[in-house]
Order: sequence, then C-alpha cells, then structure tokens
Amino acid sequence: MIKECNMNHLFQIVDLAYELNNKPESNSAFCFKDYEAIIDDFAYMINSNENLVIGYFEDDNLAGVTGIVLDEMNKTADWIGPFIKNKEYIKIAKEMLEYAKIKLTNTNEFNFFFNCKNKFNKMFLEEINGNYITNEFNLTLHRNTYRLKSEINTENEIPTDRRKDIEFLNTHSSTVLPNTGESNFFGPPGKKVFYLTMKDELIGYGTYNIWNNSERASIHMLRVMPEYIGNGYEEHLLKSLIQYIYKDSKIHTIGIVLEKKDETLLDICIKHGFEITADNYSYILTVRKNK
Repeated sequence: MIKECNMNHLFQIVDLAYELNNKPESNSAFCFKDYEAIIDDFAYMINSNENLVIGYFEDDNLAGVTGIVLDEMNKTADWIGPFIKNKEYIKIAKEMLEYAKIKLTNTNEFNFFFNCKNKFNKMFLEEINGNYITNEFNLTLHRNTYRLKSEINTENEIPTDRRKDIEFLNTHSSTVLPNTGESNFFGPPGKKVFYLTMKDELIGYGTYNIWNNSERASIHMLRVMPEYIGNGYEEHLLKSLIQYIYKDSKIHTIGIVLEKKDETLLDICIKHGFEITADNYSYILTVRKNK
C-alpha cells in the first residue's frame, strides 16, 4: 500500500533510509548518511505543508519510502530516495511517482540524484523516460585533512566576508540569479548564505547547511559573479566559507557536490583536502499531467 507518512512513522523511515542510503547500490545523493541529519531532514519534510513523504507499506511495516522537497516557485522537486526493500522496485517506484503527481499538481519536474552503482534507480528513470543530465561528484573534507587552514586569515582582507540570511540574495535577485528562483529554495532548517563583497559590490556567494546535533556541514552552492571569474575569487570564497564553518568546533566534515565538468572548482577543492567519495548520476523527469 502506498500512502503519505506522518510523524508516527518517523523512526521506521529513518532506519530504512539510513540502512539503504549508506550502500552505494541504493544510495540517494540528496539524502544525508548521518543518522541524526536524516531524522532532521525527514521530520522537516513531514511537518512542512509544501513537501511530501511517501511510504510503501507491507501490512503495517514500512518497506519503502521517498521524501520530496518542493521548490514551489520553480515548480520543481527533489527526490530523496526512493528507498525500497522489495524485488519489485520499479513497480513500487512508479506507484510512488503516480501518488506524488496527484499530490503535487503544480510540479513540472522531479530531480533525481543518486550513486552510479544504484542500477535499480537508473532502470526506473530510463523506463519512465527520465532525462539524463550529468555526472556529479560528492566530495568530503575532514577537519584533520584540511590542508590550508594555517594560511587563511580573512579578517582584514578585501573583499571582506560577511554572512547574511536569504533576504540579501532576494534584494540582489536580478543580478545574482537572473530568470531563476534559486533564492527561494532554502527550505531545510539551518541553511545559510555566505557572501563576499568588495566596496559593497557582490563578488560571490555560497550556501551551506549545518544540521542540529550533527558533526557535518554541507556546501550547496558556490557562485562568483561573471565579471570576477578567473581572478582567484572562487578559491577565496571557498577558503573563507570553510574557515567560517570550522569556527563551529563540533563540525568535523564538510560535503560538497560538483559537476564533473566544473574542473576548476574541483581542482580547488582537492587542493584544500576534499576527497571524492561518490560518483553520481543526475536525472530530471518532466511531469506529464494525468487528464
């Protein structure tokens, strides 16, 4: 049976997602591997009116789950999962998709991001005519392998670093995010914006998340304004953001996702001690509405 999950199902959901997401052959790159972070993520989705958690139940036992995080402005949604413990993976995933289409009637696209070893999800996406976009790397930096920490001191540098919340990007949306609504995708608790300025001119920005009760932070986006690309600001932004995150003494690892074609930023991350931990597929499914 396919049905929407609630808080009574939370720990069944987290146990299942934690078990399967830590295996490359059933991994979803939109999902954390840390148990406490998965709790926070799914609790947020269940308690949010915009998002959705779909369960597949065998009697009263949860045997499959997927979380869907909606970007209402762009009418797109990210799939966390699906995580399914059943040989009929594709059949159940299709049923989850149909349920999601009924519930999220304004959504035009679903995004899937998963480990290249997850062959069942790849088969599912190919069968429903998902559009393969790119391969992306997951990278992880550990505090004890951060190579350049002793070289960073940005307090008196220009551009200076400042951290603000989402309102800053909203006020710059015409220049920072032309023709997009990216400044509105900040949903999960703890997500912040970090930006660099020089004489009040925006140089670049990064978005990151530090989860409650977790030792892990995630960098979601690093952007430098077009007129400043190639002048070393990409590395300066990354160094400043890492330094800021590591001011929180409980944070030990930082994750980031990069497209393979982004060779410059990939080289910078590796230079700073990031290690490639996963090679992932990215797919988009255009939703065809049922009449």
